Amino acid sequence: MDEEVIKEQEDGLRGDILDLKAQIEENELVHGIPSKGMGSVYVPKDPEHFSRERKCALHKTMQVLEPQSIFLQADLMVEELDASSRREYTEKSIPILLHQFFIDRMHQMVILKHYHLLRWKRYCFSTSATESICSEYLNKLQQLTNEYLDASSRARRLASTTEGLLAGSDCDIEDVTEYYLARNNSLTAHSIHSSYHVRDNSLVPPYSSPHWVPYGSTVIEPQFVRLTSDVKSSQGGIFNIKPLFARDWEVVILFHVHSPKTLVGDGFAFWYTQHPPSSGPAFGSRDKFRGLAVFFDTYANQNGEHSHEHPYVSAMINDGSKSYDHDKDGTLTELSGCSSNFRNNDYSMATIRYANNQLKVSLKYQGAADPVDCFTVDGVRLPTGYFIGVSAATGDLSDNHDIYSIHTYELDVGRKDDPFADFSKIEPSADQEAAPRARVDDTPPSRFSRVITLFSWLFVFGLISGGGYMGYKYYKKRQRQMKRFY
Repeated sequence: MDEEVIKEQEDGLRGDILDLKAQIEENELVHGIPSKGMGSVYVPKDPEHFSRERKCALHKTMQVLEPQSIFLQADLMVEELDASSRREYTEKSIPILLHQFFIDRMHQMVILKHYHLLRWKRYCFSTSATESICSEYLNKLQQLTNEYLDASSRARRLASTTEGLLAGSDCDIEDVTEYYLARNNSLTAHSIHSSYHVRDNSLVPPYSSPHWVPYGSTVIEPQFVRLTSDVKSSQGGIFNIKPLFARDWEVVILFHVHSPKTLVGDGFAFWYTQHPPSSGPAFGSRDKFRGLAVFFDTYANQNGEHSHEHPYVSAMINDGSKSYDHDKDGTLTELSGCSSNFRNNDYSMATIRYANNQLKVSLKYQGAADPVDCFTVDGVRLPTGYFIGVSAATGDLSDNHDIYSIHTYELDVGRKDDPFADFSKIEPSADQEAAPRARVDDTPPSRFSRVITLFSWLFVFGLISGGGYMGYKYYKKRQRQMKRFY
């Protein structure tokens, strides 16, 4: 083939490749913003690429030929010179390269169209949801940005003030005041109430921690852990297999107890016990235990002297010698308690705090600005190394018992205990436990009272029946009088 024809074909191929490159650049594949979805689309090869490949192949060939016995090195040099100066495209190779070029171009255009369609589909699918939260998202983003900028500027002011004070230079009185206030607040917070989040003993979405084990009817959902559903005779719970070794601690439980019904039961419980909770008659766990239990009771089983308004929150300290009496709502062994309306809120929060031998339980409801103190008991002694968990149960009445999160904190309250003491040997006890009393069943009604009750119901039934009969007679009489006028 004439050299002019080959040159013309090379120029045409180079021009087509340059045109395709321009199209790719317009689609932001090379010089624009790269797209993750377009990462698999390759760029067509230009003549320089084939030339480089040919030189690499020739170089590898020469490396293979080097160890072979060659009579004259000059012959090899001549062969290499001829191969490198040989034209890239010949009469046979040009049509094949052109064919491959157009195949690559069509393939790329098809892939490009496919990804554009996928992008459009995702855009249409998510546009409505995005628009609904866009304004709220922007507002929150603006608030966070403002807080960040304010904190950054405050940090810079405090840093410059610190350097100025250390250097002995004059500083603005307002900056100095702000510095000392911030320093004082920091020291006060660390000396009075420092807390450290204990991740291994906390339960947070998406509930994938290997340190928490569910049992019974517990179902783990993406947004909450459902201990029991609104069905009868269910028991479920979830417990932490990592002991809590903190001397002083605080557990914050975010929960949701709800049902459209008015008669519900039974409730759920928080446990800090020697052994992890397991199925049993006390709100889905064992009724005989060592440690602390806080009960969130939603149904009144006790109707006698010590009954109280429900829902009711109570605590029990047990050394393993007592059992929780569900039929008496735990009144025989109660440490302290309070009535609480935590049901059917979108969320409620219980804070159980044990620090300096003091047990404090407080509750915060949806929409309330401040928490409500349920009870505070001094003289409580609990060992370290016990397990935490929650459980729930339903009986003839049922309820949904959902746990959103459990956050555990180790508190630094400035104890001055012996650092070498073994706090795991402490016996669970409290100075102000309820006075022991015998278990007395509800007094059954006497025979005379049952007779009186029976006659009372018969009298009421007679009145209703008599009233109905008189009404029927009056209605018939009115019907006969009306017929006389027609």
